[in-house]
Amino acid sequence: MQNCNRLTRSLARRRVRGSRGFSLLELLIVVAIILIILMVAVPKMNSQLMQARETGALREIGTIHQAQTQYMSQFGRYAQNLTELGPPNGGSPGPAAADLLPASLSFGKKGGHIFTVTSTPTGYSINVVPEQYNSSGRRSFYSDQTLEIHQKWSAEPATAQDPILGATEAPTGAAAKEFYLRKRRPPRIGSGSSWASWFRRCEPERRHQIRAPSHALSSSSLHGASAVGREDRRDR
Repeated sequence: MQNCNRLTRSLARRRVRGSRGFSLLELLIVVAIILIILMVAVPKMNSQLMQARETGALREIGTIHQAQTQYMSQFGRYAQNLTELGPPNGGSPGPAAADLLPASLSFGKKGGHIFTVTSTPTGYSINVVPEQYNSSGRRSFYSDQTLEIHQKWSAEPATAQDPILGATEAPTGAAAKEFYLRKRRPPRIGSGSSWASWFRRCEPERRHQIRAPSHALSSSSLHGASAVGREDRRDR
């Protein structure tokens, strides 16, 4: 009987020891690994979300341009604000509410961005800024009746003086010097390119500057060069 009790107590102690779970150190290691993964993954995910919202904002700019074109064909002028492009509160569409945009866009907020349409002497302008900079977006956009889209990497509204979306900015400083020299470097002997093709790559004013010295020789300098040549021959 005593042996049975001893065996039962031994088995119970083994069960308790086996179901004791993780230690505090093990839990801290797991939590640290999870935090490291989040620190790496969350910024990338936020960047992708902002890029997706900005792509959506660019699509909405195109939608506004199409609505403005339809508004012009119907009423002979551009809409002065988003309300004139949106749906009417009641009744049939008209100049005050042409029903060319959905209500979600005509209210001026969509996809984490704020849209504004204003009238200008030459047509209209569209301004798009993120609701929360560096959270819903990192760029603001500007466009007008020319359909060009300008971007600005700032929380401030973009203007027509900002770079056009997709345009390559001109290099500056040492990069500009290297680009200039590489673009106008004469062809090497045996490289397969001709001097004519190299001159065609230069702009007209630069081409004139390159060719000018050969055409700028005066008749007196030519006579002087020939006289020097005659004197050399006499010496020989």
